[in-house]
Amino acid sequence: MKRFNNNLKNLGQDFALDEDGSSTIEFVIWTPLIVTAIMLIIDFSYSLTLNASMWNASRETARALSRHTISADEGEMYLRNAMFFTDKPYEIGIDLTRDDVFVKVSLPVGEAAMTPFLSRYMPGSLSAKVSMLREPV
Repeated sequence: MKRFNNNLKNLGQDFALDEDGSSTIEFVIWTPLIVTAIMLIIDFSYSLTLNASMWNASRETARALSRHTISADEGEMYLRNAMFFTDKPYEIGIDLTRDDVFVKVSLPVGEAAMTPFLSRYMPGSLSAKVSMLREPV
């Protein structure tokens, strides 16, 4: 029995002094943090690309409406076709006055994200609003 206790004691000391598993512990601690950071970066980049697409499409639509290239009825479809990501549920508003054109596009951040990470940390919506003067007919 004494020999078994000595072997168990030596095993415990050997385990405590052994540093072979220290890199495994560091890997287990850091991997979720690094993966989360990478997912946030990818998600934020996707959202910025989506927002840039919204700005470009709304500016292009406002320009086409101000030049009388398209009618007010065709404006929303023109805007949806000009988007880079067409599968999103955009909220679109087009207002025409005698002298001005207003185009607004918005999308909730939860719908703009690829993963659920960004919608937890960034509430609200992405939006783009463009106004232009109408050219004379």
